[in-house]
Amino acid sequence: MNTEFATIASMFNTNAQAFDKAIQGVPADKWLVCPSSNSNHLTWITGHVVVHRAFVPNRRSDRNFR
Repeated sequence: MNTEFATIASMFNTNAQAFDKAIQGVPADKWLVCPSSNSNHLTWITGHVVVHRAFVPNRRSDRNFR
């Protein structure tokens, strides 16, 4: 595994652990509640994270990154 890939893989792993910890224990009835009029609900944020995490490897010119 090359150094760049190892670094990015480590960052993704750390990010996933932090995100999992942050949403742990959120009751089902809170997932669609917007905390304020200037923010999105947790379901939208989770979808945004998933889509953009998948986007990162696809933006790489080296398609062997995946």
